[in-house]
Amino acid sequence: MVQGLGTGQGRLPEIRIEPLGPQHDRAAFVCSKPNLTHYFTGAPEASRTLDQDLKYNLASPFVMVDAETSEVMGYFTLCTQSIPRESLPKKLAAKLGYRDVPAMLLGRMAVSERFAGQGLGTNLLLSALVQVLKMTDGGKGCYAVVLDAGDEELVKWYAGRGFTLASTAQQPRRMILPTAKILSEVARQTN
Repeated sequence: MVQGLGTGQGRLPEIRIEPLGPQHDRAAFVCSKPNLTHYFTGAPEASRTLDQDLKYNLASPFVMVDAETSEVMGYFTLCTQSIPRESLPKKLAAKLGYRDVPAMLLGRMAVSERFAGQGLGTNLLLSALVQVLKMTDGGKGCYAVVLDAGDEELVKWYAGRGFTLASTAQQPRRMILPTAKILSEVARQTN
């Protein structure tokens, strides 16, 4: 399951996770994946932007900020989604009585290049999972957190943090982490 903040080079500032607001400087954010930078900053070369998603209430964005300077160190977006039961492992799918299963999509997640290699990706993921539990009152009405890993390297990274592959023809790198597993890990870490 997700582990806490890793060790990296340099001293990390105190951080906060908060909903994205007008006080956050998105234009200054740069990460290693241009498409994630362009989405967040609203760059003209983006095929889709956060502003478009916000206009139609398609995503709930959260930012990791330096508590002292409010510099955006990373971000993630969440939105509700249903996943086809047949995309789940057969043994599990047989237990569920619905054609589609409610889930929360971790749509995008990125860490600023300035803070790369310091374990913030894991911290940001853990924050996203905790936010899912808050938004769903402990996982009610949300079977799992799903995501579409951008490449094979990310498939391995997410697998190392508890996600399992649940591929479909349309989403070959779809991954899933049941909320029950998140809850049990949170309980284990707090006891």
